[in-house]
Amino acid sequence: MRAAMTTAAGIAKYLTPLPSTASLFSYHLALHVKPGARRGSGFAAVPQRAVDDCVALCVSAPPVEGRANEGLAAFLEESLQQQLRAMQVAIGAHRGNQQREEALRRYLEGTSFTAIMEESKSKAQGSSNNPTDHTSTMKANKKKASKKKGEDPSPTSAGGQNPPPVDFATLTALPLFRATSGAAADGAAPKVSVTLVKGQTSRTKVVLLEVPLPQELLVPLIEKMAKEDV
Repeated sequence: MRAAMTTAAGIAKYLTPLPSTASLFSYHLALHVKPGARRGSGFAAVPQRAVDDCVALCVSAPPVEGRANEGLAAFLEESLQQQLRAMQVAIGAHRGNQQREEALRRYLEGTSFTAIMEESKSKAQGSSNNPTDHTSTMKANKKKASKKKGEDPSPTSAGGQNPPPVDFATLTALPLFRATSGAAADGAAPKVSVTLVKGQTSRTKVVLLEVPLPQELLVPLIEKMAKEDV
């Protein structure tokens, strides 16, 4: 995959978290699809002003004419699944929390992962120091959700509340990483689903991503995909 944005703000700007479960996270991702990638398909290396409200994505010609949307979804599913599989094996090979944390840092080295975790830590400290502010934010989100019935306030989780800050213990305990090295090597591939929800006949599209990763891991994973294939 020839991919992505160079900062967390880059990709996170176009990613909208949706109500999710403990093991499967859902997002809307805005894309601007362009034909004619130099080496197959992949995200544009840098954001482009012409498509500032979307992630630019270069797509090679689909294998069957007239089925570009199916090819786009299949490409994204396969690329994300391969990356998830590699990360699953790398982290699942370790048992202790400290070892898994170090393995996660190494695997996502060179991305904005460390900065994301520092920001999450600061938010957690702020919430504990200002419980009144946290309650006010929750009420405000619920009020917005009631006004926009049928729409997904961004970025929120189920119930219209802000997603809670995530720490390393939470990340390394994800179901994706529960397997040992042997099980990770032989088990089923991580579940990934990509569905086009808007823009069937337009280059500007919105896809529904369902992956076993919270945003704190999905954003740097896409950045890693970019760096590996530039």
